[in-house]
Amino acid sequence: MKILSIILARKGSKRLPNKNKKQLGGKPLFVWSIDSVKDIEEICDTIVSTDDQSIIELCKDQKVIIPGIRPHELSDDTASSADACIHSLNWYEKNISKVDGILLLQPTSPFRKKETIKEGISIFCKDLDATILSVSKLKHQSKNLFNIKNKERNLYLDSVSSNSKEKDIFAVNGAIYIISPQKLRNDKSFFSGKLKPIVIKSDVESIDIDTLFDFELAKIALNNKIK
Repeated sequence: MKILSIILARKGSKRLPNKNKKQLGGKPLFVWSIDSVKDIEEICDTIVSTDDQSIIELCKDQKVIIPGIRPHELSDDTASSADACIHSLNWYEKNISKVDGILLLQPTSPFRKKETIKEGISIFCKDLDATILSVSKLKHQSKNLFNIKNKERNLYLDSVSSNSKEKDIFAVNGAIYIISPQKLRNDKSFFSGKLKPIVIKSDVESIDIDTLFDFELAKIALNNKIK
């Protein structure tokens, strides 16, 4: 099984400027994602996709692949993560080799655990038609809401409305996405077809940095060694 990890680290960010390269615990935010897949057997390579030359410079000390500067049309606020991943996937398979899966790692989830990634890969290896998403039990409203259904001893994600009366509602936390190249190219989405969850119970591991408040919360968790 060959899985290509892709880290999307574009320059633009309105809520928290330059968030992907902000220093957290002595290293740029996106480097936490690079470190999270080191020594995972199934990971064949890690690509950092960026339109930021300074991030490319910071990658010189990292064992990653940079497929050039990401095109502007894949870097603005209207560009989708799926399209940016397809761009990196196409470059990698044209220039290096074919892969069996894509692992999308957002730099804004610095505390994802290696064990959680391995769990996701294990689920994916047993069902290549599914997209694997990391989720957390809902504490507030979100636009991507799911409950978990048990069907033939397999867990599946079912979409639900935000006003659902279901007790256990789960929201995608952005830490991990795993999908096959064929499904990514066909669907151009991480949220279509069969979806399977990795449930992250830790509030710290689920932190998704989008604002200054999120970033300060991450620093508090790190400095106080909260797990």
